[in-house]
Amino acid sequence: MKSIACVSIFYVSICPICLAIRQSRTEPVKTVNVGVILDTTDEWIDKLCLTCIQMENSDFYATHSYYNTRLVLAVRDSKSDLIAATSAEFKLACEVNLKELNDTAVGLIKNAAVQAIIGPQDSKEANLIIELCNKARVPMLSFSAASPSLTSPRNPYFYRIAQNECAQAHAISALVQAFEWKEVVPIYKQDIYSEEVISGITRALQEANIFVSYQAAIPQSPDDNHIVQELHKLNLDN
Repeated sequence: MKSIACVSIFYVSICPICLAIRQSRTEPVKTVNVGVILDTTDEWIDKLCLTCIQMENSDFYATHSYYNTRLVLAVRDSKSDLIAATSAEFKLACEVNLKELNDTAVGLIKNAAVQAIIGPQDSKEANLIIELCNKARVPMLSFSAASPSLTSPRNPYFYRIAQNECAQAHAISALVQAFEWKEVVPIYKQDIYSEEVISGITRALQEANIFVSYQAAIPQSPDDNHIVQELHKLNLDN
């Protein structure tokens, strides 16, 4: 639920973009276009986040009517379900997803003339369009893409509002210590973002003298045989 909790934090961050100066009510209202890229077709959490963003936008102006600027949200569907393909289709699906996400971002920047982009929620998708935002000098604000690698001097227009995923490592270590477990085996999805998190968790566990005997990496599109093989390895290690 961290995505929902970060929506209000998002507005604290984005409002100064267009609401920094309080002006007279007699002046004409100026609109500031902001793009929103979320998977509003299949992901219930994205639908909920969009509803929260729209409600927060409405509530803010209901209590701050003296501002003569108004955020106008241009919502686009990221169609992130394309990433969930079979292993044979995975590469092609990612290529299609990259093109569609880029087309979506380009459309927002060129056609909708947005001055900022919110989302997408997933770190993988954020990474796909982050370079485009850098080139166009359009800030991208994410309230949920928590991969530490996204925040770097190479991405000056990316603003992560969510907490770094590695911040959860010590909480997981504390939970393991509470159960007095002396040895653990992390099981994670095999991609760069999961590997970053597992690296942080492993360090936190080792600092607490907890032995990480094995790391079970599951491919992004595993079949039943692969999962059985990984479980068999765990049994052999034990």
